[in-house]
Amino acid sequence: DFNLIGASNGLFHGFSKEFVCRAWDLKESELNHLLGSQSGSGIVQLEKGKSLPTPEVEAGDKPRLVFNCEEAQLDVDIKNGGRVVVITDSYLPILGEIGLGADLVKIDP
Repeated sequence: DFNLIGASNGLFHGFSKEFVCRAWDLKESELNHLLGSQSGSGIVQLEKGKSLPTPEVEAGDKPRLVFNCEEAQLDVDIKNGGRVVVITDSYLPILGEIGLGADLVKIDP
């Protein structure tokens, strides 16, 4: 099991408080509250043989929440160097809703 924020093994415990506060636009007191108040698991490992339902396009979830970065148009492609795809809310609308962005960077060996 992995905790998103709380408990001593939470994902954000690997970053400095200053970094997390700036990344999530939080006051340090708000971050301390989050770090100390979440006791449950946010990410869990499924038992063998169990699976999660696949989002349905008809339900509208898949285009908003799922995007294959490997098939995206490259923003940067340097021969014998690497490739970069900048993922914005135009590719993945949920990013705009939560105020985040993402980059996929692949460096050639």
